[in-house]
Amino acid sequence: MAELPMGGVFYFSSVASTNEVALRLSEEGVDDFTLVIADCQTNGRGRSGRRWFTYPGTGLALSLVLRPKEIHDPESLSFIPRYTGLGALAVCHVLKEHYSLEARLKWPNDVLINNKKCCGILVEAQWSGERLSGVVLGMGINLAAEAVPSMQELRMEATSVELALNEPVDRLDFLRRFLSQVLQWRSELHQDSFLQAWESDLAFLGQKVLVFADDKLRNKGECYLTGWITGLKRDGALKIKKINGEETVIHNGEIIQVVGK
Repeated sequence: MAELPMGGVFYFSSVASTNEVALRLSEEGVDDFTLVIADCQTNGRGRSGRRWFTYPGTGLALSLVLRPKEIHDPESLSFIPRYTGLGALAVCHVLKEHYSLEARLKWPNDVLINNKKCCGILVEAQWSGERLSGVVLGMGINLAAEAVPSMQELRMEATSVELALNEPVDRLDFLRRFLSQVLQWRSELHQDSFLQAWESDLAFLGQKVLVFADDKLRNKGECYLTGWITGLKRDGALKIKKINGEETVIHNGEIIQVVGK
């Protein structure tokens, strides 16, 4: 990674959460594009309080400290959700361009291979008063077959890059390619081209989905909206065309594809 403009690299053989470490380092003033990475992550945080465990030697558990250049621009605050898209686009394009795998971005924060989850993303913003001081982009990527949890632990079917390829994957090579993609897409973060790329790789675009407010209601089968995904708003919110033809916007929630309808 010598050719990459890293702000710093912090490696741990085992850590509870790379995001927690990255947030602390960000508060201490580390430079932009500082990487926190661990071979094993025992209590990684996911969206809505979920947990992500990374077994030793099986995947990538990492967090990037980013210093948005537009932190003094009020409009830039509405673009914070785009950092989730940044991580997803970077993984998706590594998978497509270097491994010939057809990956899709499941809104709001997952990457799928063959409709199976291989990557989860958690973005956490950091503030100094009302000023955005930094963004931590947390990623958990299943590379080896052993990275996939047991079915009892899963909310949706999962896979790994190795299982999809049927051959081993070099973790350091994947990491270098991922970081390069982050740099490339970050340069377009505030442009329409970024949103268009995110939207074009969106899973279930044009397809019927169920939308759930949270995991508790999902477990009960109580969705609050059914409709068709039509795209994304500029801030990364999901556009849904309801059964009655009206369009609505979803900022939070969980979606499930309606198969065969």
